[in-house]
Amino acid sequence: MVTEVILEDPLLYKPHPGVKLEHVRVIHCVVSFKGKILLLQRSQTMRYYPGYWGGVCGVVDAHVQMQDKVYQKIEEEIGIHKKAVKIAAQKNPIEYAEKVYGKIWEITPFLVEVDPAKMHFDWSCQDHVWLKPNEAMDYNCLPGFKEVLAALFPDKVKP
Repeated sequence: MVTEVILEDPLLYKPHPGVKLEHVRVIHCVVSFKGKILLLQRSQTMRYYPGYWGGVCGVVDAHVQMQDKVYQKIEEEIGIHKKAVKIAAQKNPIEYAEKVYGKIWEITPFLVEVDPAKMHFDWSCQDHVWLKPNEAMDYNCLPGFKEVLAALFPDKVKP
């Protein structure tokens, strides 16, 4: 089932009328430590959804395995090496049709466990906070992120 999301910001890219939506596979990793999750605010320089909150995410090219992309993005965005990352869960993909960007995002949720002691952030993150999964509902989250949380924490989060 594809859920349609329409952003109201007129400054964002708008496809020409009649343009077919491009299907894009992405991972969305929820980083956890001792019952809390890491919520990242995207930099204002990000191409898609600047200023929105979410987890570690990235586009998965056709020739790349999902788990490999998880390790790559965790190391790039929060500086934690593969050996210190545990993939605790992977859920079924969630699809969103995004007319503003002309994409259908196929979002595969992952729950990863890390020790944040050596964490450092790259340019894509302008702020971060550790909180309980249900507290993320109060933030301006990326489209599909609340459904990602509900898939990973079904007894704690309702989208």
